[in-house]
Amino acid sequence: MMCTINDLQHGLNLLACPVMAPQVAAITNSPPIVAKPVNATGMSNGVVTGKTVNLSALGADDRSESQLTYSWSVAEAPTGAQVTFSANGTNAAKRSTLTFNRAGEYSIQLKITDRDGGAVTSLQKITVVQTVTRLLVKQGETSLKSGAFLVVTGTENILSAQAFDQFNAAMNTPSSISWKSTAVSNVGRVTVSSSSDSVGSTATLRFERAANYTIEVAAGNLKSRITLKVSQQLSSIQLSPGTSELKVGTKQQFTAQALDQFGLPMLKRPTLNWSASGGTVNSTGLFTAPQTAGDMTVTVRSGSLSASASIKVIANAPALATGTVSEIKNVALRNLTQTYFADGSITRPEMIQLLRAAGLDGSVDSTELADLRYIVANAAKFNMPEYVQDLASDVVNSNPANNLYQGTTLGNLTAGSSAAQLNKLVDKWFLGTDRPTLTNASLSYKAASGPLFVGLPSSTDQRQGMLGDCYFIAALGSLAASSSAAIQNMFIDNGDGTFTVRFYGGSYGAFYNADGTISEGFANGAGIADYITVDRLLPASSSNTFAYSNYGISLSSPTNPLWIALAEKAYAQWNATGKSGRSGVNTYASIEGGWMSYVDAQVLGYNATRYALTAASSQSALIAAINAKLAVTTGTRGSGLTNGLVGSHAYSITGYDSASSTFTLYNPWGSSQPTPLTWAQMQANLTQFVVANAARTTSMLMTAVATTLVRSELAAAAPSAPPISLVCSDAESEETLEETEMLRLEQYD
Repeated sequence: MMCTINDLQHGLNLLACPVMAPQVAAITNSPPIVAKPVNATGMSNGVVTGKTVNLSALGADDRSESQLTYSWSVAEAPTGAQVTFSANGTNAAKRSTLTFNRAGEYSIQLKITDRDGGAVTSLQKITVVQTVTRLLVKQGETSLKSGAFLVVTGTENILSAQAFDQFNAAMNTPSSISWKSTAVSNVGRVTVSSSSDSVGSTATLRFERAANYTIEVAAGNLKSRITLKVSQQLSSIQLSPGTSELKVGTKQQFTAQALDQFGLPMLKRPTLNWSASGGTVNSTGLFTAPQTAGDMTVTVRSGSLSASASIKVIANAPALATGTVSEIKNVALRNLTQTYFADGSITRPEMIQLLRAAGLDGSVDSTELADLRYIVANAAKFNMPEYVQDLASDVVNSNPANNLYQGTTLGNLTAGSSAAQLNKLVDKWFLGTDRPTLTNASLSYKAASGPLFVGLPSSTDQRQGMLGDCYFIAALGSLAASSSAAIQNMFIDNGDGTFTVRFYGGSYGAFYNADGTISEGFANGAGIADYITVDRLLPASSSNTFAYSNYGISLSSPTNPLWIALAEKAYAQWNATGKSGRSGVNTYASIEGGWMSYVDAQVLGYNATRYALTAASSQSALIAAINAKLAVTTGTRGSGLTNGLVGSHAYSITGYDSASSTFTLYNPWGSSQPTPLTWAQMQANLTQFVVANAARTTSMLMTAVATTLVRSELAAAAPSAPPISLVCSDAESEETLEETEMLRLEQYD
């Protein structure tokens, strides 16, 4: 028993003894690492142009990569931005598509976590830029789809455009919107002036005439095209003649022209209603004066628009004063004069017949010459228009231009002159058959189609050709822009394919005004009216297009406004009289090179004002002249020019933009327009500028009959060559224009 107990005790003792476990090394867990950094699909250089981007990354761990978790989050984003992830917080999220709701700068964080919580993070910068995905064009509050068709009844229209990005948010860079126009009918032009603000882009479309126009709006890769049909709207009525003087019981045909919003004739003539305050007027505008004298008015109406003409009805002239007819010694001429004056006046066709009648026997004897000179000298007694008296005086009295006719010797009319010489003089002065010599043997005279004016004379009618007379074209264009009447008053359409043109001549010179400006034109400030006749034959190239003014246009076009081309031709013819202050020859080359103030004075009859660009007051004076719609022209320096200006060239100054403090110039070529100039650029590029007030222009038909004394004084005054500043020199005509016109020819043909 003792042994057993001891054995048991020994076992218990053994059980009570601690048992030591084996020693095991501690296990450490390393955090994951980025094995492959974030890679983006749909992003270039950190820039996203769409709505989404695909991001992928790959981690590595001391355990399996499959136990890693990929978590994406937004660390930084624009205000209000939201980003969604196609997969997140899973192992599969190692590839996730991020979707944005607005453009801006984003910072995307990727956190890779293992099973034991170890993690590594990475930041990815992403810039989401606005991309144009929608372009909205509107007229007012009305949205316009591309291809929309609008009808416009005014002279301008306003459209707005807004670009939207891929999130349908308004683009914050509206200046990226561009506007371009094309005239579908190729007969008109449209000027597009656009401006941008935080809302979008607004374009003001200013049309030249009624036509179809396409406006293209572009933003990014998107374009929208809007077609605008500018329809004619009756805006004014022009009544011709505007004033008239009639004998009692006689008739006067009035012509009414309905003009649209551009001052152009209506293609569809509206119904016109005629009325008269005295006498009668029929539905065609034929007025019959009453049997009593007085002041009367003829009015034509269409709807709310009207135009009126003033008529002075006078009593029949008494018989010619005793001795008036008897002073005409030749019986045939005396009887013919009495016949023509039976209605109280001698008209242009009647004076032509009186002149030709003197040569019916083959020559002009001393009695017939004296009789013709008597009739001309007493034009007022015969109620003869001034221009008829002037032209008839050129036939029967002396004029330097009579030395030559069509390049051969002619001479003044004298006793014993042949009928052939008389008729050539009549043709020269009344029919315009002594045309100026052309500048190039390849050019020839051809009959031109088209009216004197298309609607009202316009500055956009300028189209200087291959003749260096930019000063002349620019001056006419600026006068037309200032006062259409100033140009209309230059011309009489004789109705037989000829036109009588009025210029003013005299002793040329200039003098200082009290304010330091220069009054330039005539030495005494005013000129004396003189007249020249031209026909429809105008300089043409071998391709039957105009060579000088109206350059590049077909002579057969029925819509050519001929007034500048006719004035240009008349100016060259008039030069042969010695009254233009130039070389005194009948050639186109003789009118190359000149200065605008003299043309202003020769057209208006009174001086223009020259300003120096260096004077402190000149800038405000120029702005005031533009705002007052005065005729303003300028000339450029010879070289070192900017803003697309041509050297030694004339321009008209047509506008001033107070917002940008810039001036707009117009090139008489009708193309190659310069960009707007600041005052500093004006001073750097230009010499001086000329201002003419065309408001005091006088109608040719209303000019008082000139006296023989005045005409003799003018003829006796040998006008000295004016101290002009030359622009449009011969060099420009032969070199600058020759190079430039090739480009223009491609454009116009």
